[in-house]
Amino acid sequence: MITKLIILFLMLLSLLVNTGCASWFGGMPKNYDVAPKEDPNAKVEFDRALSTLDRREFKESIKLFNAFLKKYPATKYELLAIYNLGVAYEGIGFCKAAINRYRRLINQSKGKFKRLEAQGLLRMSYSYECLGKDTQVVATLLDLQKRSGVLPPEVAKAEAPARLAAVYARLGNTNMAQLELEKARNGIKEINRSYRNPRVKKEILSKTFYYMGNMSKYRLNSDSSLAFIQSLDTLQGYLLKAVEFNNKEWSPLAQEELMNSYERLWVYTTKENPKVETTERILSSLLKLKEMRFPDREESPLIKELFARVSDYENKFKLKLANKEPGVLKTESTLEREKLKLNGRLVSPESKEK
Repeated sequence: MITKLIILFLMLLSLLVNTGCASWFGGMPKNYDVAPKEDPNAKVEFDRALSTLDRREFKESIKLFNAFLKKYPATKYELLAIYNLGVAYEGIGFCKAAINRYRRLINQSKGKFKRLEAQGLLRMSYSYECLGKDTQVVATLLDLQKRSGVLPPEVAKAEAPARLAAVYARLGNTNMAQLELEKARNGIKEINRSYRNPRVKKEILSKTFYYMGNMSKYRLNSDSSLAFIQSLDTLQGYLLKAVEFNNKEWSPLAQEELMNSYERLWVYTTKENPKVETTERILSSLLKLKEMRFPDREESPLIKELFARVSDYENKFKLKLANKEPGVLKTESTLEREKLKLNGRLVSPESKEK
């Protein structure tokens, strides 16, 4: 049901926007509310640590930011250093350490730097997802929504409710999942109306959809595999939409994020040899993704490449089923019944479903 709502939402959205991209909470903050005016040597060392983070040299960044905080305590750089230290810990998968830094940031800020606090909460929600703590993800995102006034609209009105919808779906709370999905849908419409420049609009929306569908922080192991598949089922439509915008920066990232999610599932099923039902669920998600593709004569090479890779994964998982249990390919009829069947495609605002 949730997947069907997302697909219909994306179909309607395609009527509103043509193609686009920009930047908000994906990068590393440098100033925001904080305006450092300290020892110039502190600025040099802070910038040095920040540059390693920009280059994704996470271990070196951790070393430099920790050294900076010891050498320059209680400066106006301190909160930014704590925040970026959390991001660096995220980068190496030390999500508990990252949460501790974001919590320290919020406690020390004490309401003085609200935008930075909100950004810390956003990153904290990613880290809780990394740890598979869904109840904490919900609590953190709800706290974040209370600070919507200092958040970029793309986060407050689209990303946060979309991610909440995915978490509620994993927790089995369908009603709340649908409610948050409706908020995300309305948020996208509002964002779409607020940008008149087509290039800027497409840029903002492609980035928004990328973050709405990002799966990189989700755990995948024997305890979380079904939750991972459920989340992918819910969020993959957003990544597909980000690819369809054909933006030079965010569309390739979205394509890679989507394919990396299925690659993680392939590696997991190869190593762990889970039950047949798990592989069937993965195949079902792939089939649903194929249903979301809209035929277009001017389809971008990125989309063509994406679905060629989708077909490769489909064949690999079918072969895995065939090799695992003779005759198991007969379950493909089950997959066909399970996959989403659209009643009709909207081709113009005046079109009616059939």
